[in-house]
Parts: sequence; structure tokens; C-alpha cells
Amino acid sequence: MMDGGKVGAFIKKDLTLLFRNRVLSILPIATIIVIVVIYFIMPRTVDEEMNMAVFGSVLPEILIDELAAEGVELSYMESEASLNKGVVNGDFIMGIVFPQDLLKQIDAGRRPEVKAVFGSSVLPEMKKAEVKFVEQIVFLLQGQPLNIEEEEE
Repeated sequence: MMDGGKVGAFIKKDLTLLFRNRVLSILPIATIIVIVVIYFIMPRTVDEEMNMAVFGSVLPEILIDELAAEGVELSYMESEASLNKGVVNGDFIMGIVFPQDLLKQIDAGRRPEVKAVFGSSVLPEMKKAEVKFVEQIVFLLQGQPLNIEEEEE
């Protein structure tokens, strides 16, 4: 078993060897400084809420409550044009246009056509993730996958 004196001696020896070479001694210090700076630059809180604009059929209240519990806020728009405007202005991360008779189509066993609207600055990876999210919403309603048409604004 090692005592504190031996461990201290090993640390002192390692630091002495490290600081003999000036170039090698700068790298760990610079790395520590960069890590500390990044730590203080990072935001203190993270906004985990997703604001989405929705136009068309109203989803069942139980599904809206479940989405709200997960941090997804759905804002119903009065027209597709206002949805597009909100997405372009950056008020919403995406817009979802459901057909007016979404629930009737699902009850009849048909596959509804849903349109996802994104801003031009949205990364392709985010588009894929958000489209999967919409697919999951409709999958919860009908129990089968959905084809979604993507549109960039």
C-alpha cells in the first residue's frame, strides 16, 4: 500500500519531467485554459422545449398532453401561410400541415399525407430527426408508418 508521501513524490517527479521541455509544458496548460474558458462560455441552462407550428386537424388532447410533458409545444395556426411565415421568421423549429380529415382517414385505414415545413437554416440531420418525430405522432394515431413530404421555406 502506498502512502501520501510516495504518491506526492511520484507526482512531483512527473511534473518536473513535464516542465523540463518548454514546448510540452505549454500544451497541458493551454488545454486547461481552453477547457475553463469553454466551461464559462457555455450557457447555464438548456432550452429543451421544441416549438412547432401545426395547421389542419386537431390532435387528440391526450396526445397533446403527452407531447407537452416531453417538452413539445404545439401552436395551432389559422392558415398554412401563417405557419410558413412563423417557420421563416424562426418562431418555430418546424411546421406540420395535417389534412383536415386526419382522424377520419386514419379510422378508414388510409394513409394520410402530412407536410413538414422547415426553415432554410435547419441542418439535414435535424430535418431527419424532426420528420421521424412527426412519423411517430402519426404512428401513435394509426399504428403504421407514414410517408411525409418535406418542404423547405
